[in-house]
Amino acid sequence: MSEQNRPWESLLETAESGDAEALASQIEEFEDADRVHALAHLDAAERAIVLGALPAEEAAALLEGVPDQQSADAVEKLEPADAADILEALPSDERAEIVRHLDGATAEAILVATEPEASESLREILRYPEASAGGHMVTEYVAVTASTTT
Repeated sequence: MSEQNRPWESLLETAESGDAEALASQIEEFEDADRVHALAHLDAAERAIVLGALPAEEAAALLEGVPDQQSADAVEKLEPADAADILEALPSDERAEIVRHLDGATAEAILVATEPEASESLREILRYPEASAGGHMVTEYVAVTASTTT
């Protein structure tokens, strides 16, 4: 397989260089499915390098297409504060799915590093069994009053 067919290798090289802007630019060139495909070819430590090199919002957007266990494996390699920043940028239900795949100590360290409001909503979701509706709820919502639409 040529270098051109193994984009994850150049992605990792760019991430290891620490150039977040170049990494973000490189990732933008990928189609969504190719981003996930490239990230899936990296091991957890390598995925963590890529995620850690990106701004939290971009790392979160990248995680949205990755299976929860692979996301969790990478997130647990990050410092708790960095992991918290990335997870806070995800919708609450996706955040909960990833945290459910972490060991208890890692999950707690990330929850402690998370902003209080986000930590509270995540703890609320985690109180419900994973297979229940409550375990998949989204705590963010949009409120629209009748006068907003007139």
